[in-house]
Order: sequence, then C-alpha cells, then structure tokens
Amino acid sequence: MTQSGGAMRALGAAILRRETDRPIFVLCTDETNAGTLAADLEALLGESVVQLTGRDLALRDIEVVSRQEEQRRLRALDALYAGAGVAVCTVSGLLQRTLPPDILENAAFTLRLGEGEGPEALEPRLLACGYRRSDMVEGPGQFSRRGGILDIFSPGAERPVRAEFWGDEIDSMGFFDTDTQRRAENIESFRVLPACESLVDPSRAGSIAKALLSHAARAERREQTELARRLRRDAELISTGAPLSWSDRYLPELYSEYSTALDFIAPDAIVYIDAPNRCAEKAKDISDSLADDLKILREGAFPVAETGDYLLPWKDACEKIADFAVVMADAFSAGRYPLSPRSVLDTNVRQLPSYGGSAETALADVQRYLENDFRVVVFASDDRRADVLAAMLERNGIPPLRGFPNGALPPEG
Repeated sequence: MTQSGGAMRALGAAILRRETDRPIFVLCTDETNAGTLAADLEALLGESVVQLTGRDLALRDIEVVSRQEEQRRLRALDALYAGAGVAVCTVSGLLQRTLPPDILENAAFTLRLGEGEGPEALEPRLLACGYRRSDMVEGPGQFSRRGGILDIFSPGAERPVRAEFWGDEIDSMGFFDTDTQRRAENIESFRVLPACESLVDPSRAGSIAKALLSHAARAERREQTELARRLRRDAELISTGAPLSWSDRYLPELYSEYSTALDFIAPDAIVYIDAPNRCAEKAKDISDSLADDLKILREGAFPVAETGDYLLPWKDACEKIADFAVVMADAFSAGRYPLSPRSVLDTNVRQLPSYGGSAETALADVQRYLENDFRVVVFASDDRRADVLAAMLERNGIPPLRGFPNGALPPEG
C-alpha cells in the first residue's frame, strides 16, 4: 500500500480491522512509532491496542534486575495469545526469543473465590514462575504470605491482589494499594502470569544443570577457569531451585522450542508492516548491537550463546510472516522488499501539516488540492474554529459539508 505516511499508516490498519473483522498485528521500527500508531489506532477504532516492545536481556551476574519491560511483554504476549484484536509490535519485540506459548499458558493460573489449593501449594508455583518472596509486596513479580493471607503482584495487573484463605479455599480476594496496604476493590477471580520469560521447569532442572556441568568440564579442559566457575555455580542454583536473575543467558537450554511473538499471533491475523525496509534496517542494527554485547561478555568469561540463540534472524522472521496475510505500507521507492508484493494499492493520500491558525493558508491548500481532483477533510480543534473555517470556505465558493451527520461518512464525491 503506497503513500502511507503520517496518520495514513494507522488509518490503513484501522480500515483493515473494520472491513475484515480479523486481528491486526502492526509491525513498526521502534517504541516511538509504536506509541504513535497505538494511540492513533485506539482513537480510530475505539478499542484497546496491545503494545509489544523489546527488552534488555539479563545476561550479567546482577542480582537485582529491573523486569518492568519484561513484565509488560508478558502481559502483551498473554493478550496476543488470548486473541487480542489489535496489536502494535516493534522489530525488537518481534525478534526476541521468548517462552513458548504453551509454557506461558501452563505457567499462568487463575485464582477464584470459593476455590483454591491452599497458600502452601501456591508458593512453589509462584517461585517456579519467577516470583520473588518479599515481606511486603511493592512491585510486579513479588509475593508475600502471612499465614492464610497471600499477596501477589502479577505482571498482568495494574495493582496487586490479596487472597485470604479459609483452609484451602479463597474466602475473600481483592486488589489493594501498595502504599497503604489496604484493600481497594473486591474481585471474584484473578489471572496470575509468570514474572519472567526465562523459566526453569522444575522437572527439567536436573537435566539443565547436567548440561551446564558438561559445558563447565569443557571450559576447564580449555583452562577457562572463570567461565567454568560460573557454569558450575549456575548449575547448582538451577538444580536447587534457587532464583537465577541472569537466567536469560540460558534460553537455549531452558526451551528446546524456539519461540517469538510470531508464535502468539492468531492464524487468521493480518500482519501490517509499516515501512518494511526501515524495519529490515532496524533488525540489522539490533542484531549487530547484540553481537557486539555478546562478544564483550565472552571476553569477560560469561557463558552466553550466539546471537541467533536470542534473536530470530530477520530473514527467518520474514519466512514466518509469509504464512500470514500481509500488507506492507511504504512509498515503494526501493527495488527490494522483505516479501514480494503480489499487488499494489496506491492510496494517493496526503497529510498536510497544521495550518497554524492561518485561515488563508488552509484556504490555499484546500483550493490547490481540489483543483487537482482531491477530496479534502479539514480538522478543527473545536466548534468555534470549525465555524470560522466553514464560513471562510463558503465565502470563497467552496461550500463544505459541516461534520458527519449521524456519524456517517459523506457520500463519494
């Protein structure tokens, strides 16, 4: 789809959503564009838009790791898998390796009023999902227990939830305020998402630890003492179920299945690629940057894998995207594109800058485009300005249609 600059990018995706009633997955270059597109789509469609971005991988030996970006990703991936109607994703958000959909679905669970398995049984499930035990819940990914009271802050919620048990059943449950620790709203059910993307399956902890010990033995034979030490330490932490803040480095060992956001998209979704060549350039930049970071980490004796183990190559991503219905929005001035277009739609739409309060500038633009057989829509910030513009156009022989009666679009012509 050509001539898709400015707000036309979102308008094209919104039209596809309304006309087909199929899920729309919009791919764009970066977080700035994602935020703009999401805001435009929400305004055009009147429905919430899922935003999926990339994150910094935890590869160094750092105990305290910020997981805000990761937890936003988990919320977005869960929404995608549940069938979100509209999603906007950055290139990094698309290519980064993550947990497989079935692992996310099996790790997540729902608390319901009048049901339950007791707080004692939930604690190991929370720890296996990457949650940290704390005295007081203050942020996502934390939980605390005081007798029969269990507080959980799931990445899928804006506020933490407090469940009070009577025996094994939940007697009462509600959101609470982290500052006052007082309950603010009662609820009947609550979905608990995993707290991180790199989860250690307790049933596979032994085999994963064994694989790391094998790597450590090879490192020792090569006299890579520090590398071997880190591998042995991490193997022990994994085998004992202890928290491992830098578990991202072992993504290839944790999951035999290579999964990205593409595996969470509904099969009938339309993938809408905004500026595909710029997306390809962004993918190369991200890959090159990660490769440089991994090289530095290897030189520092950190046990990290190859770039492709953490980031899906752009070529492979395009092959998977080709399985969906695809619309590419660009000027199509370049000779090559990630996917070969089967047909081209020239929208022939222009988006003009604000006329800055100058009615004469607006009039000149309207006249010029009408002379070139365009149709023109003028947006005003309020009714007073709209009345002034309408009166001015009327005086200059251009009787405008004032607004859209009953919310209906004007007839063709």
